[in-house]
Amino acid sequence: MKGTEVGRIMDRRIVGVNASTKVSTAIGLMKNTNVGIMPVVEDERLVGILDEQALMNEAKIGVDELSKKEVRSIMKEPLYVRIDNTIDEALDYIIEHNASRVAVVDSSMRCVGIVSATEILDLKMREK
Repeated sequence: MKGTEVGRIMDRRIVGVNASTKVSTAIGLMKNTNVGIMPVVEDERLVGILDEQALMNEAKIGVDELSKKEVRSIMKEPLYVRIDNTIDEALDYIIEHNASRVAVVDSSMRCVGIVSATEILDLKMREK
């Protein structure tokens, strides 16, 4: 499996939001779909990431204020790999950025999946 591309192991079930979505709506979607990270898109292109850490960093302003904000105001810069990157390249990127999972994009920067460090590590351990 050496040289396996990320596109073969990524999770294609993407739960994402538009950058103009209200934070309250995004939180409800995260809860209902049991995800801790959401790609943020504009015109189908990945522009950011909303995760629980970003939400917690903003929670200090109060729930009422936070719920009124748009996702674009609290999202993080997107961490992503390309669909044709190898799993080794993806793991190196995840480690370098101290992330647990990253978005997967195609050549047009459209988010097409999510890949996690545990998925990659599991595959690499089963290769042995």
